[in-house]
Amino acid sequence: MAGFLGEFGRFGFGLDVVVTATLPPTKQVQFRKPRSKSRRIRRKWAKRLENWHTVVCGPEMVRMGNTVLCSPAAYARLQAEVFRG
Repeated sequence: MAGFLGEFGRFGFGLDVVVTATLPPTKQVQFRKPRSKSRRIRRKWAKRLENWHTVVCGPEMVRMGNTVLCSPAAYARLQAEVFRG
């Protein structure tokens, strides 16, 4: 069944699995931090874009209540683990 978010699947342990390509494949990570421990200085550094870089994420899953949103790669890995054997 296809819905607004993507394909729906259901596994035997009561979780609805929604396969969606809208989960971000990358995220921003702050890689430079000030030596100062002052909160004010840390906030200033967090606002500067040159202190951040983009990291590519692996297969991602997010659980909200009884529903699991996952990327297509994570769904393939989940199916391989659940239906193995």
